[in-house]
Amino acid sequence: MKAKLRYAIGIGLTVISATVAASPIFSVSAGSGFRGDPIVVSLKDLTTDGSTDGLIGATVFVTFQPDRLKYVSSSYGDLQLLGDIFEIDVNQVLGSATLGIFSSGIEQDPNSGTLLDVSFEILGDAPFGPTPVSFRCVPFDPLIDVGAVTDQDSANSLCRPLDPFTGAMSLDYAIPPTTGDVNVLAQTAQVPVSGTTSLALLGLGLMAWMRRKQVKDSVS
Repeated sequence: MKAKLRYAIGIGLTVISATVAASPIFSVSAGSGFRGDPIVVSLKDLTTDGSTDGLIGATVFVTFQPDRLKYVSSSYGDLQLLGDIFEIDVNQVLGSATLGIFSSGIEQDPNSGTLLDVSFEILGDAPFGPTPVSFRCVPFDPLIDVGAVTDQDSANSLCRPLDPFTGAMSLDYAIPPTTGDVNVLAQTAQVPVSGTTSLALLGLGLMAWMRRKQVKDSVS
C-alpha cells in the first residue's frame, strides 16, 4: 500500500514539469534457457534522436505464461534512471506484474538502451519451446481496464496523466504493446554406448595390455 501511495504521489508531483515529446520505439530482448534456469527479459528503448529523454513516470503491465515462468523481480536497465520501481501488483496465478516507474524528474540517458530488466525463473515442468513475455503501458487509474491499451494511440491517450493546470497530456513515455519470446530448451540427453561397442573397446584395451606385457617380457 505504501509503495502504491509513494508512486501516486511521485507522479502527481512531477507530472507538472514534464513535457510532451515523440513516442519512443521499443523492443523486447529475451533469450533461451533450460528448466530451472533464471532468465532476464529486457524492455529496450531503441530511440536515438533524444526526443524521449524526459521520462518522469510510467505504469508498465507485464504479462507472461504462469505455467512456464515464475516472476522474480524487476530492476532498471542500463539507461540508469534515478528513481524507483514499485511492484504495484504481482499475480503469479494470472501471469502478470504491474510495475510503477518513478524517475524523480531526472531525465534518462538520451541514448537507446534497456529501460527495464525483469527476472524470471523457468519452471521445472515448463513445456519446451517459445513462451511470450509482453510489456505495455497502462493507466494508473484502477477504474480503466488494462485491456483498453491495445495500440500506440491508446497508449498515448491513456498512459499520460493530464497536467492539472493545462489539461495537456504530460508524460512522454507511453509504452505500446511489445512482446518477446523466452525459448525453453530441452536438455540434450547423453547418447548411450551400445553393448557391442563397449565389448569392442574392452577387447581393444585387453589387446593393448597384452602387447605391452609381451614387449616387457621380451626385454627382460
